[in-house]
Amino acid sequence: MDADLRVSSRRVVGFRQLMKHLKKGEVQRVFLARDAQEAMRTEIVRCAQSQGVPVTEVATMARLGQMCGIAVGSAAAGLLKEP
Repeated sequence: MDADLRVSSRRVVGFRQLMKHLKKGEVQRVFLARDAQEAMRTEIVRCAQSQGVPVTEVATMARLGQMCGIAVGSAAAGLLKEP
């Protein structure tokens, strides 16, 4: 699963980008850092559940950033559906 995020061109990283694509029904899987702000976590989980999108928890924002191949942490990321 780690490799999917790092190499995929169909990924979104960050709360705003993820929420934009979740609301459009374009996300197939959500990755959510356990140490992200609770308000963000709640909103992401609520939206993902309403869309029937599975949520995978990641230990830390730093780890999620590494999984995405970026130099900073990220609260959330997602894999987009194939077009």
